[in-house]
Amino acid sequence: MSTNPILKRPTSVTIGLVLLTATLIIRIVQAVIQPTTIPQGLPSWFTPVVATITFLITGLLILAIASGRWWAIVVYTVLFVLGLPGLVLVFRTQLVSSGRFLSLLVQVLAEGIALALLFLPPAGSWFRATRAARTA
Repeated sequence: MSTNPILKRPTSVTIGLVLLTATLIIRIVQAVIQPTTIPQGLPSWFTPVVATITFLITGLLILAIASGRWWAIVVYTVLFVLGLPGLVLVFRTQLVSSGRFLSLLVQVLAEGIALALLFLPPAGSWFRATRAARTA
């Protein structure tokens, strides 16, 4: 990235990226320390493979956001919103008894705050400037 002040990443984008990265790292650590039980009828490899693919896609989206790709924020936001109804179900059933409720709640709030920061006007200006610099 050049030293052009227009392309200097705004604080809101930096904080948003830190929050998204932190939640991803926490989820990976939790998956290793407290693996999810495999539902009956599914092969033993199913849950670890799906989790790995999910972590990889999330990491790639975060890297794309860090490089100024607006589409990555849109995709991340759509996936986040689509996942919220499932979280309500998880909150109601599994997490209250397993003690992971607070951890997941903090992660979801951190992701929501991160996405809100990435939609602020300074962030939008930065994304437009990085796109213009790529196409110039």
